[in-house]
Amino acid sequence: MLPQISIVIPVLNGAGTLKTCLNSIFELSYPQELLEIIVVDNASTDETSLIASSYPNVKLVLENKIGRSNARNAGWRIASHELIAFIDCDVKLEKQWIRFMIKPFRSPKVGGAQGKIISSSMNAKETIFDKFRKHKRNAQTNMTMVDTAVFSDSFPLINTASCIYRKKVLLELGGFDPTFIRHEDSDLSLRVSRAGYVNAFSDMALSFVYWDKGNYFGLLKKLIIDSRYGILLSRKHLKRSPNPLNTFFQYSKWSLNSFAYKGGGLLLSLDFIYRFISTLGHSY
Repeated sequence: MLPQISIVIPVLNGAGTLKTCLNSIFELSYPQELLEIIVVDNASTDETSLIASSYPNVKLVLENKIGRSNARNAGWRIASHELIAFIDCDVKLEKQWIRFMIKPFRSPKVGGAQGKIISSSMNAKETIFDKFRKHKRNAQTNMTMVDTAVFSDSFPLINTASCIYRKKVLLELGGFDPTFIRHEDSDLSLRVSRAGYVNAFSDMALSFVYWDKGNYFGLLKKLIIDSRYGILLSRKHLKRSPNPLNTFFQYSKWSLNSFAYKGGGLLLSLDFIYRFISTLGHSY
């Protein structure tokens, strides 16, 4: 028997991609009567609410406290079903996504799961920036980023761009920590695992993240913010100082790998230096 699923989509000024996201949900190879779709408008100033309201089977929730954690928490707390899917508004789901995603939840030990997230550009011709961002995103979402090694845990860190959690687990742990502007998904993954649940990965469940704008200055700003909250994540969860040499080599390998994208790696190298230096000497 197929389970009922609530799908929560947090949106802040996502009018440009929300229709594509919603249409992919309605085109899923899954009984629509088993799905509850919740769009959380996180104080958008564009036509997000108007677009969401144009779909008769979509519940629109308004959350004025800006932040992805606040939006997701507002969504799952009103959800009717035990399995909660979180989908970002710039994500398009492959038709079989849910069918593959629910398989790990046959085990009661599984608290959350994600599939394979593929980064794609809306541009017909990819720029250097597009290639770098795709490379970085794909590495992160396929669990090859160094966060797992740094935290000395063997489980995947679930990316909430497209994932599923049990509602009882969210209730038990209080959901997403609103103090995290970034890395709120890694924070939740760590708490779920350390509460005794399994974080699963379904490589057959495909979703696609799209973007249609951006530049190096925007990426640099994002990396700085990511670095800041990455450090906060480390201070919250690491019970001891990471091996500085191991951390150095892990981040160096990642930075050199990305440097091939003609300058993009320089930004990531700055991110690495900032995060590495900031973690030295701390005891958790």
